[in-house]
Amino acid sequence: MRSSLSRKMIKMPLNTNGGASPHTHKGQTMKTITLTAPAHWACYLINADASGLDDEDQRACDLFFRSQFGRKGAICVDAEDVGFVAWHDARAYALAADCAEFTFII
Repeated sequence: MRSSLSRKMIKMPLNTNGGASPHTHKGQTMKTITLTAPAHWACYLINADASGLDDEDQRACDLFFRSQFGRKGAICVDAEDVGFVAWHDARAYALAADCAEFTFII
């Protein structure tokens, strides 16, 4: 199955420590959202690499992603394992699982 997640490049100025600093445009900063979802989706959400998912998991992840971000999309910039979670944000698309908190720039 072909990946339906899109990737966009964001240019962010570097701060004096060499790390990325929030990009501002007309007084606005980037907005992020953190969602809990199955950890085995990480490679797909972060890198758009579905090679580790079967078609059913990829379809579930695509539906979850579209339900959260619609046509605007988002970029996953971080994932942190949180262990087994029964009531995660993707529960309409996946059963209870070992999960991660995914942070997206929206």
